[in-house]
Amino acid sequence: MNFKHIISIGLFFSISLQVIGQTYHYYLPYNWFKIEAKITKQVSVAGPYADHADLLSGIKQPVIEENSTHYYLSNFHIEIQSGVDTNCIFPIQATHFAFSNLANKGLLLDMGVEKNYGYQQEFNFEPDNELSSNPFYMYVQGELETRYDTVYEDKWVDSVLVKEARIVSRLVVKTDYEQAQDAIDEIEDIRSDYYDIISGVADIGQADIKVMLDELKKKEDDLTILFTGYSQNEETTYNYTVVPENVGDTQTFFLFDLSPEYGIDFDEEIEQDVIHYELQFCKMQEKQLPVINIKASKNAFYYRHAEYYRCWLLENGERKAYFGIYPIAQAGTIKILSKAATAVEINPFTGELKSITTKFDKKWEK
Repeated sequence: MNFKHIISIGLFFSISLQVIGQTYHYYLPYNWFKIEAKITKQVSVAGPYADHADLLSGIKQPVIEENSTHYYLSNFHIEIQSGVDTNCIFPIQATHFAFSNLANKGLLLDMGVEKNYGYQQEFNFEPDNELSSNPFYMYVQGELETRYDTVYEDKWVDSVLVKEARIVSRLVVKTDYEQAQDAIDEIEDIRSDYYDIISGVADIGQADIKVMLDELKKKEDDLTILFTGYSQNEETTYNYTVVPENVGDTQTFFLFDLSPEYGIDFDEEIEQDVIHYELQFCKMQEKQLPVINIKASKNAFYYRHAEYYRCWLLENGERKAYFGIYPIAQAGTIKILSKAATAVEINPFTGELKSITTKFDKKWEK
């Protein structure tokens, strides 16, 4: 005799007897939005030879003429989520045909609540630039140079006064122009060596070519930023939560103000040179379930019909980015399922019905 099989059957009937006749509670979800905004601080530093950049040919990147700090919105991530709507909690018997579907979808409060994550979008508003975070390359010849002068000194030789020449050396500070010209000469030498290698003029082993070319390119870049300057970025992520309530046909939610000079400014009043960011929802018409509401009864099953909204990011009142169509469950209506229904499948994210089967063997699917 298979005792394990008998024990399994006994446990099944024991659990079933505990469930049958017991009242549970299910909830309909509400929707909210999790937002991450990345603000980039770009620090630009002018090179010491920026005034002489026109002397250097072959510069591909723009020349930074003065030091500056600039803030901008570089990335925007929006994600819709769902939670328990405490205003929409209803009882249900374990014998109800929708009970197992609610349990599978995690909508029964008595059996724990599952997080349901929905559609999400991410936008980059600025292309990633190749920026250097290294300090300026210190030019090897430095700011000083040795100069030689001829000095004549009076000297008595055999009672005769004569002038004797003597060469003396001294260190002098080079002008910016002279230093820039030295850097240009070295860049031209590097470019000449680079061309000799790729054209085969220089006698170099094949295995060493890439290493030498990379080293020459790095030296050229280090010298070039003396003219062009460099920039470096610092990213800061700000998190926001938007919970739409009493949403009409159109609703706008303030997010933050951004000053290009000072960064995030949380004052809602638009000031000069401050960019005002908002999230806007615009209602749209969606196909609805062909079910007529009936009078509530003791065992009535409630479900939600969500409203759907198009979503934009606004910049100073103008639409900057379109995020798509999102449901907002709490903006919809609560409906009662017809008694003709025999099976349903519920959307755990909105509380809507994805499909309905009736006793007339008719099935509707959304």
